[in-house]
Amino acid sequence: MATFLKIVSAVLISCSALYAADIPPAAMAALVNGSVISTADYRGELARVLRMRKKTEANLEPATLAMTKKEALETLIGRELLYQQSLKDGIVIPDDEVHAEISKLRGQFPSEADFNASLDKLGLSMEIVMSHIKRGMAIQALTDSKFGARTAVAENETRGYYDSHLREYLRPVRVRLSHILVRFDTVTGNPEKARARARIEALSRRVSEGEDFALLAGESDDSASVANGGDLGYFTPGQLGKNMEAAAFSLGVGQVSAIVEDRFGYHILKVTERSPEEVLPFEEVREKISKQLQRERLQAEVVSYLKRLREAARVEIHLAEEQ
Repeated sequence: MATFLKIVSAVLISCSALYAADIPPAAMAALVNGSVISTADYRGELARVLRMRKKTEANLEPATLAMTKKEALETLIGRELLYQQSLKDGIVIPDDEVHAEISKLRGQFPSEADFNASLDKLGLSMEIVMSHIKRGMAIQALTDSKFGARTAVAENETRGYYDSHLREYLRPVRVRLSHILVRFDTVTGNPEKARARARIEALSRRVSEGEDFALLAGESDDSASVANGGDLGYFTPGQLGKNMEAAAFSLGVGQVSAIVEDRFGYHILKVTERSPEEVLPFEEVREKISKQLQRERLQAEVVSYLKRLREAARVEIHLAEEQ
């Protein structure tokens, strides 16, 4: 669901083709060459920006909130200007390409019913989603046609960036852990905890006597990982609680920890693999770097282009200051 929301927020280019005659003045945030950006669209964009920054209107300083509101409205004005320019340039997005994008969205859900339920939750009809996706694709086609060639990144530029920013591509040390877990109920208190302690100590003795760690993990039956012999996967520093991290990263491959307590219960840890800190190979990050550099160039080109469009446009701000 989170991925779906992210995609929808990225492609829902607001301020669809409304005109001043279609909407009361109180519901207008702005007019862009006669097309309306509604207050509802503006509030939706503001909510998206705040959500992305993990903020609320209530916990922002007035000056910061005012700046954020202006940014949200300017984003919608910019999108509308780009869409209008795509129409002037005769860009047409075929319906089959729009349907293909819809299919990608549908593919993130177990069923058609789940997909439709998500649209209902967001208050979106299929017609609205298709319309907004089509607008988003038109804007993408416009920027590709105008700036695609100028923002292309050569191989030597990608390599040069990699060589001069090696620390950005450090893969930290990581360990693969297995564990034996015995839970205890923190609400019940000391008696429950004492029983769990006695049980984990018995399991610890059996590990030290040479019994199979994976089988003992399955025997404890207190963790979702028991089906995998207690395997928890890979961890890097900062991904575990303080006690677990201290124990895990002090062990060598094949070594077993003393008993470790955390909020889930008592653990015995075993490191099954360990990889040192290393710089990721260029081949592994080449595409990521190329896209990053191209994205930065495209952003600079679009900002400059939008400035020219805005200077030539008729833009009226109707948003009340308190909004």
